[in-house]
Amino acid sequence: MVRGLSPSEAGFVSSLLWLGSAGGNLVFPRWSDRIQKRRLPMIAGSAAVLTCLLALLYLPGVGRGLAIVLCLTLGFASAANMLSFSTVADVMKPSQIGTSAAIVNGITFIVGGILISRPGVRIGWGIDTGIEPKSLALAQYASWPLVIVLVVAFALPVFMNETYPRR
Repeated sequence: MVRGLSPSEAGFVSSLLWLGSAGGNLVFPRWSDRIQKRRLPMIAGSAAVLTCLLALLYLPGVGRGLAIVLCLTLGFASAANMLSFSTVADVMKPSQIGTSAAIVNGITFIVGGILISRPGVRIGWGIDTGIEPKSLALAQYASWPLVIVLVVAFALPVFMNETYPRR
């Protein structure tokens, strides 16, 4: 809405994150298996998510059309995070895969729960420091925890070992 979209347009564009994710969840595991690598799809996905978020926040002149493309792409690329389950399964004994998946799922939910609250908290802080309510500047200020976590999410697969099982 800070980009000039009506509430219904903003809701529609935001919903494309989920539509993109559904599509990405069909593509990323197949791509990973086809190239027999986990790292490259994880790096590409996290780079795309970070790029799309930064474009939504900082690129001048983001209108409805570009917002649609960016949100759909962001959602699509976010599906790369599902490869964390495959990565853990690659390095665990078969008897430990279920437990390791549960641990990854738990960590994901805890971190996600913390992250989902941070922009809202920062909106309050931003308004208290004088940032204009309902402004792009406030959205940028509120989104910094997400940007930081996305930078970390990009860096982790860059430095991790490839886990795809060797034949």
